[in-house]
Amino acid sequence: RLDFSELKGDVPVVLLGSPTSNPWVQLLYDQLDFQLVHPAPDGFDVCVNRRPKPGERATYVTALHSQALSEGYAIITMVPNLTGKAFALIIAGTSTEGTEAAGELVTNMDRLGESLRGLGIAARQPVRKLELLIKISFVASASATSQIVAYRIAP
Repeated sequence: RLDFSELKGDVPVVLLGSPTSNPWVQLLYDQLDFQLVHPAPDGFDVCVNRRPKPGERATYVTALHSQALSEGYAIITMVPNLTGKAFALIIAGTSTEGTEAAGELVTNMDRLGESLRGLGIAARQPVRKLELLIKISFVASASATSQIVAYRIAP
């Protein structure tokens, strides 16, 4: 259970889900370039890229197929909390599979370190803000692969 004071304190917090499923996330959303929003009538979120860089899309949409490979997206974001005294880690997906895959990446230190090194981010490099947009491919609700398709870093 989270209390509002924890988003202003000096202890890091982890928030799971988009504002649709976790209203606490909305308090930090103005800091994010990658935002999961719920405009889709099919019930799935889409990822909006508020400041696309060359080669990036403005919107990333979930593609579901009942018997074939489906695609979704997830964000892993580390931003300062409301007072800047600690960090908030936000893990959210356009679907349950997306959130699960992002959680698996964050909790697998070897894989996360390898992914960050691939982006040129050193393991102990201090960052003020980090945003990862991950593309998830899955079949029948089982996560198959994930790859970082866009990122932001503020040293």
